[in-house]
Amino acid sequence: TSIKLQFEDRTRWAKTLIVFILLWHIFMALKYEPLDLLGWPLYFDPYSYTLYLYSLILIIPALPLVRSFFLVSRWLMLVGFPLFCLPLLYFTNFGAIQFVFEGFMAGAGLMLMTNRYHSKKWLWIAAGALFFSFLVATLTARRNLMLTSTFYMIAGGYMILFKGKQVAKTTQIFVIMSGVVCIILAAILFMMNSNGIFAKIAGHAGENTRDYVFLLFFWDMIQTPLDMLLGRGIRGAYECQGIDGDGYNNMRQAVENGYLQLMLKGGIVYIIAYVTIFFTAIRQAWSSKNQLCKASIFILIIQLVDMLPFGLHAVNLKTFMIWMCVSICLCPSICDKTDDELIDLLTTKKSRLPDWQRNK
Repeated sequence: TSIKLQFEDRTRWAKTLIVFILLWHIFMALKYEPLDLLGWPLYFDPYSYTLYLYSLILIIPALPLVRSFFLVSRWLMLVGFPLFCLPLLYFTNFGAIQFVFEGFMAGAGLMLMTNRYHSKKWLWIAAGALFFSFLVATLTARRNLMLTSTFYMIAGGYMILFKGKQVAKTTQIFVIMSGVVCIILAAILFMMNSNGIFAKIAGHAGENTRDYVFLLFFWDMIQTPLDMLLGRGIRGAYECQGIDGDGYNNMRQAVENGYLQLMLKGGIVYIIAYVTIFFTAIRQAWSSKNQLCKASIFILIIQLVDMLPFGLHAVNLKTFMIWMCVSICLCPSICDKTDDELIDLLTTKKSRLPDWQRNK
């Protein structure tokens, strides 16, 4: 019943888009080569079949998901950092760093953007987690992670200073000036240590390692124009000789651009559907006054930009958050609520028993 009610809390156009995307994901899952059946364990790969199940979030009640998301994010920041993140600094598998830290940044970023709903303690923890993620991304030369975390920090800072609890003008000016000074000092520190601890990112800053991959991708795709329109399915691949082929005949199942990845798996049709539901969600929530919808708009805009340099979906907290934000923006009942109403719905306060019941 709750799923039905949630699905009914949509405009007719939003319902049409949701149904189309869900059906298109089924079409993509069924579009496979016979040999793909032999590689069934890959169905559980973080970048394979499983991640498309996140679209089911669009038919699940949004507010319980938000409540669970914040709870998981807090536990990850509290427990995950000391247990998992510090050892990752010594790993050479940068793909693992990308995969794990996207989740930390997602939770911390959304918490800062929805600062009205959290205590100062958790906001400080979230700010620390986001800054630490940015530092790790810099030291390991993960340029896309650096860009994403920077966007989250800017959006979070804006929401705290101008859309959060009342902040004095003098405080706003002081924080902005302090931010400018920190950026200048960071730039000076980077230049002074460009051959030291920042040597990796300094060496990668001007590199263009993807043009050759994109050229091979388009060369393979244009051989079958129908694949460009409809995609090659969730397990779809393209021939990319000389670039870390992840299968026989140098076939790769990923291309380092979010929009091209959508084309590979679901074609131009999928790109249009994906972008359309994002813009529909942004437009519907644009006039909302609560922080949750405003933060969701930021997340969706950042994702659309993030997909230019990378922005691939994976089975992690970031992808969960992105589809959750789409769901939030497509709910008129959420967009119409005030922050105070949402705080009451998202927080569970223990009722204080009267003295006569407590002593009973």
